[in-house]
Amino acid sequence: MHFKKCFLLIILWSLLTYPTHAQYQAEKDSLLKVLPTLPEDTNKVNVLNRLSVICLTGETRMALKYGDRATNLAKDIRFEYGVTRSLVILGRAYRILGNYAQAIEKQRESQKICKSIGDNLSLAKSFQELGIIYRKQGELSLSMKNLLEALKIHKYLKNKKGEANVAASLSILYVRQRNYDNAIGYSKLALKLHKELKLQNSIAIDFNNLGNLYYYKDSLNKSLYYYNQYKVLKEKLGDKRSIAIALCNIGFVYAKKKQHSLNIDYQKKALKIFQDLNLENRQIYPLQSLGESYADLGDFKRAVQFGENSLRIAEKIGAKLKKTETLLSLSNIKQKANDYKQALRYYRQYKLLSDSIFNDKKSRQIVEIETKYETEKKEQENKTLKLEAKQRNNLMLAGAIGGGLLFALAIVLYRGNRRKQKTNQVLRLQKEEIEAKNVAIAQQSEKLKATNDELTRANTLIKKERDEKVKIYLQEATEATSKLQQIQETLTQRGPDITQKLLANEINTAGELSLIQEKVRNEFPEFTQEIDKALADKKITKAIWQVGYCLKFGRSPAETAKILPLSNRTVSVYGTKLRKLGVLEAVGK
Repeated sequence: MHFKKCFLLIILWSLLTYPTHAQYQAEKDSLLKVLPTLPEDTNKVNVLNRLSVICLTGETRMALKYGDRATNLAKDIRFEYGVTRSLVILGRAYRILGNYAQAIEKQRESQKICKSIGDNLSLAKSFQELGIIYRKQGELSLSMKNLLEALKIHKYLKNKKGEANVAASLSILYVRQRNYDNAIGYSKLALKLHKELKLQNSIAIDFNNLGNLYYYKDSLNKSLYYYNQYKVLKEKLGDKRSIAIALCNIGFVYAKKKQHSLNIDYQKKALKIFQDLNLENRQIYPLQSLGESYADLGDFKRAVQFGENSLRIAEKIGAKLKKTETLLSLSNIKQKANDYKQALRYYRQYKLLSDSIFNDKKSRQIVEIETKYETEKKEQENKTLKLEAKQRNNLMLAGAIGGGLLFALAIVLYRGNRRKQKTNQVLRLQKEEIEAKNVAIAQQSEKLKATNDELTRANTLIKKERDEKVKIYLQEATEATSKLQQIQETLTQRGPDITQKLLANEINTAGELSLIQEKVRNEFPEFTQEIDKALADKKITKAIWQVGYCLKFGRSPAETAKILPLSNRTVSVYGTKLRKLGVLEAVGK
């Protein structure tokens, strides 16, 4: 019978368990009043996450907004548990909106953090969400894998409520596979857990789902049993809308049993409740079933009347899928009434609308596939860019370390040269003094010969002292580098003047900041703005910049003070300034 399609919508509808809109709105209003008064802390993250959950039903775009705020704040204050939960909620929002690629991305991001911090509860919820997404995409094996992973974690945590929710999701998955026995098994598991937790509303939903499953197995007496259990419990809870759903479903069973008088009785009761509650969209189900039962009883006038009322509501609320079902139902009614012309008219309308819906669905699937492809392509490009950036950073690090070593070498050579110049000056003065004394000794001739001998011995000692100083200088300057060897050879072969010029050139080359800037502009253009801003806007001097490099590459203030001609205190002051300005971070990118 055609109302079986209507019934499929009710089974999916009844599997969702949410508080009423009024309950949600009251909680939302309360949270929105509190939100502006909260500091930027974990409590505010929790409130934003709760608002996001509330908005999942009916205000999904707002759920994304609150979820993004929660995620960003949680990351800023390093509240990792808040990050994992907000990402799970964001993924759920994207799933509801049909953006499965983004939904999967958020869940995977959440799972990565969950595993690192041990947030097993959020991890289980994330696995369940992935299971639902893959089911909607038709990836049933992946759906099963993720749902079973979620179930395993909830069992480990002894979280019966979470276990029951996953069991309900597994039941839906088995319905998709038309494996009703396994679907019933998981629905009974959910019922058992909900009874242990004394969750009356969830117990009622489980009753209804079991009624649905036995209906599909044609176990109609069992189906009636569970529908009646659902109805009794909903009557105790005073849930009129759900009572009407129970009446509808009981009527469907009687219609399948060909007991149309009983179906008509139950559907009319359900219709009246839906009308009293002003739930116009829910009236389609009993109206359509009434039309089909009256047609089977031969009352075609009433059958067409109820069928056309159902069609009118479907057109009014823009429910295309329900409209196709109603059109096909009217076509069947007209065919039973031998009005083949009208039957063909309704059937053509049904076929045209059905094909349109099918094409729209295919178009959405194509867009989704294209979106998935572009997302994966973008992810691959991002990986490539990250790898290239890492390689550039390594090259920059190596260049900076080399520059730092060269600069340190230049400092050592410069200081050594200064010491040598002072030594040479002392030696020249000593030599002049000795020559003057030698002249005096010559004039005094033999009389001062003894004194001259003493001066000669003194000269020998002075020369020995000079040689020792040169030796000490060479020993201090030796750093086992080719550049030092070159400078030493120049000192030996071409004299101190040429060596001093070479040394000055090395110092300028290593320390000239403009060359460093130019290298950055040429090889790393993306950092140019930060480098220029650091130097120009923040008045960073050459010395401060060199301190920054030393500190950035792991040198302590004491080590930096040895490399640069600065005191420990000056190095610390420069480092503090750089950190406050954010320049150290800019240099190290």
